[in-house]
Amino acid sequence: MRIAWVSRHEVLPAQRRALGERFGRVEIVRMVDTFTSADNVLARLDAVGAEAAVVVLPLSMISALTEARPDFTWIWSEMRLLHQCGNPFSCPLWNPDTDAWLPSREGAGRHVRFVGFRRIRSVRMELEPL
Repeated sequence: MRIAWVSRHEVLPAQRRALGERFGRVEIVRMVDTFTSADNVLARLDAVGAEAAVVVLPLSMISALTEARPDFTWIWSEMRLLHQCGNPFSCPLWNPDTDAWLPSREGAGRHVRFVGFRRIRSVRMELEPL
């Protein structure tokens, strides 16, 4: 199965294994472009022949993708925040198999850990007056 990885972040070893366990033999195609619309994403997915996509995009774009192709396999990589830290490689909790460090403009970055994948069915917001 060909899976598009629509994210600027590298695929972690644990993520690659989890996709293989769920879908069998997988080919991951990284797409690190800056997308300006859901139509741009769909065109690239079609161009590479993706059968599923892990998407790290704005929620408004994910919503448009799920509405445009509700039967496509849209995947969310669930990450849990462990803490803020300046240098993840000196962190005693750091696990290169499951962890990522998301830099911040303020200095210390966010140390996150891969929890698992979930299928995205839709994006919904519940709003109320202020």
